[in-house]
Amino acid sequence: SQTEEALTDDLRRRAYYGVSAAMSLGQDVGDLPFQMRARTLPGAARFFTAGRGITMPEPGRTTVPYWVTTPAEARAAAQELAAQKVDIVKIWVDDRNGTYPKLTPELYGAVIDAAHTGGVRVTAHLFTLEDGKGLLRAGIDAFAHGVRDRDVDDAFMVLLAAHPNLVLVPN
Repeated sequence: SQTEEALTDDLRRRAYYGVSAAMSLGQDVGDLPFQMRARTLPGAARFFTAGRGITMPEPGRTTVPYWVTTPAEARAAAQELAAQKVDIVKIWVDDRNGTYPKLTPELYGAVIDAAHTGGVRVTAHLFTLEDGKGLLRAGIDAFAHGVRDRDVDDAFMVLLAAHPNLVLVPN
């Protein structure tokens, strides 16, 4: 929800159904998400925000996330989000069925490094097993979705075992 009234209604509805907290992952602009996070709304779920996410340019799609094409841009976006004290940095590592370029290991590595330096965890929207492996090697903290292009293999499971605190949000 993008307005105070709509977000308040949404958080109250979630609490009614037993949801105690909600996090917006990468589509928030302006100060409202941070103001709502700071409030305690009686009878409402708590609100957390990733602010603006980070992705490669996706012409024709939302321009809310940072569109980055260089490691310097990726690092600067993550540093800005850390300075805003987001709850987590969201990245998209997905080519949307071949329609857009996806964040490369060099770019998501810069984001992860800069976010961690700023004391913020990073979550990734991903699709492929190979990207999952690369993200784990780069130090990702959470997957906003699991691997969806094929069954995971033994090498992936070894990487997962090395990251016992990884969070997975199932589809």
